Amino acid sequence: MTTNRYNFTMTPLPNGKVLAAFGNGQGGYRSTAELYDPASGMWNATGSVPEGRTLHTATLLPNGNVLVAGGDGNTGHSLDTCRVYDPATQTWSATGPMLEARKEHTATLLPNGKVLVVGGQGVNGLSGILQTSELYDPTTGTWAATPGAMGSRRAGHNAVLLLNGKVLAVGGQGAPVAAGPSTVDELTTAEIFDPTSGVWTATGATAVARYLATSTLLANGKVLVAGTHTAATPRSEVYDPETGSWTVTGDMAFQRWSHTATLLSSGRVLVAGGVASASPLLRPVVELYDPGTGIWSMGPGINAPRAAHAATLLPGDLLLIAGGTPTTSVPATETLSTGGL
Repeated sequence: MTTNRYNFTMTPLPNGKVLAAFGNGQGGYRSTAELYDPASGMWNATGSVPEGRTLHTATLLPNGNVLVAGGDGNTGHSLDTCRVYDPATQTWSATGPMLEARKEHTATLLPNGKVLVVGGQGVNGLSGILQTSELYDPTTGTWAATPGAMGSRRAGHNAVLLLNGKVLAVGGQGAPVAAGPSTVDELTTAEIFDPTSGVWTATGATAVARYLATSTLLANGKVLVAGTHTAATPRSEVYDPETGSWTVTGDMAFQRWSHTATLLSSGRVLVAGGVASASPLLRPVVELYDPGTGIWSMGPGINAPRAAHAATLLPGDLLLIAGGTPTTSVPATETLSTGGL
């Protein structure tokens, strides 16, 4: 890439290019963005914004623009500001601010075209983890609170749009525990948002607390959750929306968090990179999950260990992997052929 970055977002665009935006890097938070062109294999800078941010979200809107919401700002505080990127002009414009400042939240595009933002750390950091959610309307550029709040405060969680149009939120960090605001619960709880009613309802809990994990919608409509910061375990689990319950499935070979998980055209899930729970080492190994057998197998390695990176599947079964830590030694970009995996 034109600059090293981690904790950034990477969004495939309708024109076939990929937008990488903001994040951390050497020297501070990035206020820049860049485009990857699969035809040339090159990155080129695109529009920038006045303020740097990291731990934000980026959502491809129905009109092809990209909404970036919240994040951690240069002042060290969560942001409520939002920007919209227009690929046609390669420029950013301001849109309505969120009702609450957030970082480590999630953003999910709903079937009705609105964007659901969930949880995150508010302006008070770990002592202000949020229990609220809100909806962005691209037609008006404004935000509105959902009618119901979540059952749990959560940040650093996962959110998945299910095939029935509802949203599953799972894991994350919760409310501070008795030890003080610097120590928080890491959650096994999960809940479902119904866009029709705007209400959250509890669903089955995971066997292991999940924070900085990945959740992947499988082709059969179930959800695979893998990895966790919380416990030194390679255990993964599968959620069944029909029963509202989780089932423990095969263990990964390695413990990891801050990794990526990508659904391949074969229906398998490819997990790459991440931090090892039992040591500070980063993982250069790739593992593949087969939903048919519930078993993980080793895949081809990536060129260097990395975490807090981004990955997206390109046409032709090429996986683009970019950025991550350590910023001084990791190659900025690599592609991995997933055909046949």
